[in-house]
Amino acid sequence: MATQKHKRPPDDSPSLFVMACLAYKSLTAFWLALDLACGYGRHTRKLSSMGFSAVSGDLSMDCLGVTRRGP
Repeated sequence: MATQKHKRPPDDSPSLFVMACLAYKSLTAFWLALDLACGYGRHTRKLSSMGFSAVSGDLSMDCLGVTRRGP
């Protein structure tokens, strides 16, 4: 099990790249989204707020705990 400490991004906003990909493909909500190496879950939370059924995974149990609780 990984025990590394991960540095949080400067804010919890999703990256511009992820937002551009969502806009480019005109994905509709209610799709399943998989966020691997989710870190603290900033993309998972955004996808969930958009109506996606988001599933996330990360090697760091610390990060997954934050993802479950929210920022």
